[in-house]
Order: sequence, then C-alpha cells, then structure tokens
Amino acid sequence: MAVSTQERWNEHNETGRRHFERAEFAEAEQAYIAALRQATLLGAVTLTELGQVAFSLRDFQQSESYFRRALTIREQALGTESVELMQALNDLAAPYYSRGELEQAERLYRRALAIGETQLGELHPDLTVSLSNLARLHQRRADWRAAAPLLGRLLAIKQRALGETHPHAISLMLAVANARSSLGEHQVAEDLVRRALVLQERAQAGDADMVRSLSVLSKVYLASGKTQLGTELADKAAKRQKRLGGAQRTRNTRARLDRDTPDFSVDPGAPSPPRQVGPAAARSSPPHALAPSAPAAANATPGTPNRAGSPSAPSTPATLGLMRSYAQMIEHAGDARRGQRRSWWSRIFSR
Repeated sequence: MAVSTQERWNEHNETGRRHFERAEFAEAEQAYIAALRQATLLGAVTLTELGQVAFSLRDFQQSESYFRRALTIREQALGTESVELMQALNDLAAPYYSRGELEQAERLYRRALAIGETQLGELHPDLTVSLSNLARLHQRRADWRAAAPLLGRLLAIKQRALGETHPHAISLMLAVANARSSLGEHQVAEDLVRRALVLQERAQAGDADMVRSLSVLSKVYLASGKTQLGTELADKAAKRQKRLGGAQRTRNTRARLDRDTPDFSVDPGAPSPPRQVGPAAARSSPPHALAPSAPAAANATPGTPNRAGSPSAPSTPATLGLMRSYAQMIEHAGDARRGQRRSWWSRIFSR
C-alpha cells in the first residue's frame, strides 16, 4: 500500500525529533530537510488540484499556470528525471491539447514517456497514460502510422496486466484494428476484430459490447472492399442495437478521471481534462490528462488525450475520493451484470 506524502512528512519529522533529543544534530537536520521536501510536495498536490478545477471550468490559461507551478516544484524537489514527474507532465500537456497546441502537448507527453521508459521499462503499467495521450494526439492528426505502434504497446500492457478478455484489453484490440485498417492493413484488422469477438464470447461480454465489435468489423469489411459483407453485417448490428434499446452511455467525465484506458471512439475535438499520477508518495485521487476512458469501440475518431490517460493521480494524501469510489462501484456492478448475460454474437453471422 502506497505511503502518502503526509505520512512521509510525519515520519521524517518524528525521525528528526528523535535524533534531536539524542543530540544527533546532523542526523536531525537531514531528517527535517527531508520533511521540508515532503511539505513542498504537498503544495504541489494542492496546485495540481487547483489546476484540475480550472481545467474543469475550461479556464485553460489558469489551469496551465497551476500545472506548470506544480511541475516546477516537483522538479526542484525530485530532480528532472524522476518517474514521479510523469503525471505532472501529462497534466501540463492537457491545456495545450485542449487549445489545439498539439506540438507543445506532444513535447510534454514524449518527455513523460521517455522518463517512464528509462526508469520503468517499455511495458510498465505506469506508461499507459502517456501512451494513451500520445496515441490520441496522433489520431487527432489522423497520423495512423504514429498511432498504431503506441496502441499496440498499450494493448500488450493491458493484456499482461488484466488478461486478454478484460473489456479494456478488448477495447484496445479494436483500436489497434481500426488503426491497421486505416493504414490499409485490412486483413490484419479483420483478424484482430475476429479475435476480439472470440474473446468476448469466452468472457460472456454484454450484448452492447458485442454490437460495437461487430460494427467495427463491418467497417473493416467496407474499407477492404468487401462491400456486401460489410453492409449486411452493419445492418444486422444496427437491428440488434435497436432491439437492445438501451440508453446511450452518457460521457460522465468526472466518473472517468482516474481511468487510464481511454475511449478511443470519442470526438477528437472535445477537451479532455488531465488525470494525474502524482508522486508515488501521494498517489490517490484526482484526474490525469483525462480522456474519457471507458472501454469502447475503437472504430473511432481520434479523441482527447487520456487524462491520462496518464498514470494515477495525486490528490490530497488521504483516501480515495467518494466520487471516485462510487464511480468504480457502479462500473464493477455493471461489469458483473454483463457477465451474467449470455452472448449471442455468433448467431448474427447465420441470420
């Protein structure tokens, strides 16, 4: 269980007090300096949260100012190559992304990714936010050649961490298929979607999830020139969707602040708040470069950056926020209900 910044501050203070009482003044000084560093980081956490508020109000200039000050504090306290800078860099990129200043955003995302790759390795779970944000940025430019390998790495990380049948992994498999189809690699894309359907059947995925995958497959067929197959499958998927009659999922940004798997089907122009991965010392709440991240069809248009999509967010060194806990509870309950329903996708091909 991660130790919070406040807990570390208390620990260093107590250590300093014990050394002082034993007249070990050099040791006491070092402990108190360490405590001061933690107190400084607490200020960075507050600035980050102020940045989140300003971002939510679409005051991107003020948001940028708060995030930049938080990053500067962390750089001074931790050094310029600390892995704990990754979330701060993703946060600072979010206002640039939302204003359409993609070169600035890309520079920050790439710096965060480079730090993570150097310190953690190329397939570490904490890289997902930076990878997601970069992939989304390239999608927004329709630069599929740059987006595809990033999505492939995200898929590998999610499959390793969650298993092939997890909804996040399936969503990313569809995103990779979409990217490959956009590059003209239609057979690769078709094989990926068919694999996703098999995995969804095995996991007894919900009908709505199956319909989305079938819709992706129909688009791959159409893009590859298999017009009749694509049209027929699209019609069948649309009829199934109509029978489901379920209300469209609302895009509740607040409920997705802490998720690192973006919804690659959202509108690329929509601003995405930043989700943070604060210092490991204080990992536990607000957002990252926040891109809505529900597992979704990857037939996608480029979307906003994964607020992180960037790693896990620093928040006040306390417990998970009530809103975050509630959102996760609802999500898990929904996953459980979908898992109990019998899937029907295989029958669609025989009708």
